[in-house]
Amino acid sequence: MMEASKDKKLDAQLIISDRLSALGKMAGGIGHEINNPLAVIFQITGWMKDLLSEEDPEKCKHYKEYGPALDKIDAQIRRVRTVVHNMLSYAGKLGVPAGATDINEILNRSMGLLEHYARIHNIDIIKDFSPNLPPVSVNSEQLEQVFFNFISNAIDAVESDGSIHITTRVRQSRILVSIADDGPGIDEADQKKIFDPFFTTKVTGKGAGLGLWVNYSIIQKMGGTIELKSRPGQGAIFMVALPVAFP
Repeated sequence: MMEASKDKKLDAQLIISDRLSALGKMAGGIGHEINNPLAVIFQITGWMKDLLSEEDPEKCKHYKEYGPALDKIDAQIRRVRTVVHNMLSYAGKLGVPAGATDINEILNRSMGLLEHYARIHNIDIIKDFSPNLPPVSVNSEQLEQVFFNFISNAIDAVESDGSIHITTRVRQSRILVSIADDGPGIDEADQKKIFDPFFTTKVTGKGAGLGLWVNYSIIQKMGGTIELKSRPGQGAIFMVALPVAFP
């Protein structure tokens, strides 16, 4: 019975790996196709700004509106470029620099982005960080995105009037991060599919089902693991384990 269970788990992991590989290739192709027109648009907005600087403000009726509008276009182009850059990174199409990083610091940054969102829903984010953790060798921006996704999902699961507990520990040569919420929990059937691309338990329009797949992909590339523990009505705990940089 135990051997059959192990075989099923291995088969599931192989299926996920194949899906990640296929989607990675697709993301890489889409990313490169998007980058080219973005570069053209960015050049055109720069040219338009140059032309605008030569105009006489007194003779140009909407002069004061054009500049901010072009700035907004540039800002959105940069935003899309960042998304595309992340897609290419997830797909393994970009060299991702890694450096010795403090996980507590990354978690604090991720929490800082979501504290206001949690507060307006009356959700407490409680942290229990072990001090002086050894560093991990990772891309800090990608790991920050992982924790942002986990904490954001936890807030959505709780919805309101609840709490999220985030802990960090070191065990042997790995850093353990636990993100626990007191939301409704995840059904056993859904737990088997939670890291599948495009799978989501959220209502239509609330999520594309890529956040946990992206998290799984990033952590796997960093040499780490993700584990989920949940029971319906008893919340959910996502546990991330990453190897320390200097064991």
